[in-house]
Amino acid sequence: MKNLFNIVVDENNNLYSSHDGVLYDKNFKELVTCPGGRNGVFSIPSNIESLRDFAFAECDNLSKVIVSSLDAVQDNTKYKKAIELKIPIMTKGEFMSKFMK
Repeated sequence: MKNLFNIVVDENNNLYSSHDGVLYDKNFKELVTCPGGRNGVFSIPSNIESLRDFAFAECDNLSKVIVSSLDAVQDNTKYKKAIELKIPIMTKGEFMSKFMK
């Protein structure tokens, strides 16, 4: 999925939803996968409570993943691939204090 930039899910789908090109569960509580073609900075929405294993598995071009809610980072193994790719994982507060001076 490294060439996939955008995921669009039909609103009638019973299992999944999409927002801003990213795949989520129907209730918008779990991030299922971020398309591999995305680049730059990705901010996990604050309402996301969990990440599917390897949600960032193909995201070689992401430079940062910003976490708005600490609930999403309870299990660091969800970030295993991101860490292997050396994508900095930071909270929204850390990002703001570092880059928005």
